[in-house]
Amino acid sequence: MKQENQLIREMAAGRNTAYILEDPSILQKTEFRVMQAQKNDSLINCMQISFNGKIELFYLTEDYKELSHVLEDIDESAVLQIIYNLLGSVVDIAENGFLKLSHVVSDFDHIFVDPNTYKVSLLYLPTSVSPVGTSDYFESELRANLVRLLNSLNEQQGLVKLSKLKTDLSNGTMTLAEVRRKLVLSVREPSPQRNLRLVCLDPGIKRELIVKGQVYRIGKNRDSVEGLVSFNNSISRTHCQITQKDHRYFVEDLNSANGTFVNGEKLKPGRQKELKNGDTLRLANSDFRVILE
Repeated sequence: MKQENQLIREMAAGRNTAYILEDPSILQKTEFRVMQAQKNDSLINCMQISFNGKIELFYLTEDYKELSHVLEDIDESAVLQIIYNLLGSVVDIAENGFLKLSHVVSDFDHIFVDPNTYKVSLLYLPTSVSPVGTSDYFESELRANLVRLLNSLNEQQGLVKLSKLKTDLSNGTMTLAEVRRKLVLSVREPSPQRNLRLVCLDPGIKRELIVKGQVYRIGKNRDSVEGLVSFNNSISRTHCQITQKDHRYFVEDLNSANGTFVNGEKLKPGRQKELKNGDTLRLANSDFRVILE
């Protein structure tokens, strides 16, 4: 965000993100309502609260990782998937009749990635003051930042697909939507097995886990699980685990405090239950839809 903007101030909020509006009149109520009505993952969930008599915009980012950090330890295919999803979120906002790219915070420390799905969500400021100037400026900065990133990665690893993407991003005659359509050929490759997704059904919670690996633990302890679920304190630190065997998935409770359930049936700790497409997996009092695809 431009330093000269004195009407919007970022403040510490733990692993979440918050901004104080020094002048409440700059809040654009229509844009805020449009943000709240979004049904996809393009935008970070935002709440409006009061802080010392001023408006605070509080963004729920604790379950995400900053783009600048995610890119440190992933391979070429993951980088391509993340950039594909990032461009998708940008295009979603560009094609929305009420929102403007000039109000998206553009630096990589404020672009957020779900580490389980690689979906990318953007931080949107519904204010009359733009954090980046114009929509054209946002797009040029995003292109430049991505090209610098791809230059760095390509120098380290000599990756052909990243080099082609860099060329497309540097081509000012291609729109970001066109770059994304061309990129789809690099990210949609057939999977040799069915993938498991867990989609949270709790009202107001946009959370999805993609189960990876032979053993996938779920809980709220960031250091001991692959699937982080931090929005519900009733879920144990290491609540359950899902094991993959011969392209089938089995869930097992890990002595959780409030139980693991499949279609209403409570599991005994240590006893595995196969998950089928369409099942409801309950962790404590949070429900997830099982999707095999």
